[in-house]
Amino acid sequence: TWIILISATAVSIFPYLLDSAFTYRTGFPLDDSWIHQTYARNLALRGEWSFLPGQLSGGSTAPLWSALLAIGFKLGLSPFIWTFFLGGLCLFLLALSTEAGMRKIFKEYQGKIPWVGLLIIFEWHLVWASVSGMETILLALIAFILVFSLIRKPTSWLLLGVLAGISVWVRPDGVTLIGPIIFVALFSQPTWKLRTRLVCYVLFGFAIFFLPYLLFNLTLAGTPFPTTFYAKQAEYSSWQARPIFERMGEVAILFPGVIITTGWAIRNKAWGMVSAILWMTGYVGIYLLRLPAYQHGRYLMPVMPEYLLIGYFGYLQFLLSKK
Repeated sequence: TWIILISATAVSIFPYLLDSAFTYRTGFPLDDSWIHQTYARNLALRGEWSFLPGQLSGGSTAPLWSALLAIGFKLGLSPFIWTFFLGGLCLFLLALSTEAGMRKIFKEYQGKIPWVGLLIIFEWHLVWASVSGMETILLALIAFILVFSLIRKPTSWLLLGVLAGISVWVRPDGVTLIGPIIFVALFSQPTWKLRTRLVCYVLFGFAIFFLPYLLFNLTLAGTPFPTTFYAKQAEYSSWQARPIFERMGEVAILFPGVIITTGWAIRNKAWGMVSAILWMTGYVGIYLLRLPAYQHGRYLMPVMPEYLLIGYFGYLQFLLSKK
């Protein structure tokens, strides 16, 4: 399976890079990508967290991603080669995780061809994310691992909290992942004593990484979140003033499989699946309120693997019900 997925990852990524190179030249499509590269370069070569050399600042919304990019500068590699490698690796791991996830929750899904993994690899939004130089694909990977752990019934609630805390260092949006974890902790336990204990484990693990993140930004920028986070809110204030139903129409996501899965999850009290669906809905809802679905809807891409998995699961449930 992994050999097929590695080959498919190369097949999906290289045509994009070649087309980009021949159309204009090799590069990144967004100014945010270059912001990450600048922070990474200064961290690697100057040992400081800055955009302008000598001026410490909190302008990177993805400190962990910038730190990973800095490894390439330390090794003397081309930022393009190292960044595309990281993005491709995340895409491959995401496909591998999604494929393994479907085989675990749906025993009837068999065969040598990893259809679900291939669906992830050739989903053009995710391919674009993997070579955009942005942290989106890394957040999608972390979010899927966390959400799928909830679907499969967690073995370590502390670790789930830690993973949610780490995700905030990739993007501030990661803070939303604490919601589904607490939801499952509350609904999966028979007594309030156990529920309270699990929630404390989760919050403790989350705080280990989230509190340093707040301190990091407060020290550099004087605000709990990166300065660019607030800049986006100001930039799209006019969008936020538009009627909510008008905004919903631009990014409406309707897929019968998700609806079928929702019904199945509620009937079977599959709280992990329910939490995943609620997280997807809430995540998309937050962005509907705050930002437009511009640049291929890149802010919504982290929910796509869960959306595809849950939708495909519902589709297979429907086919089985007809036999």
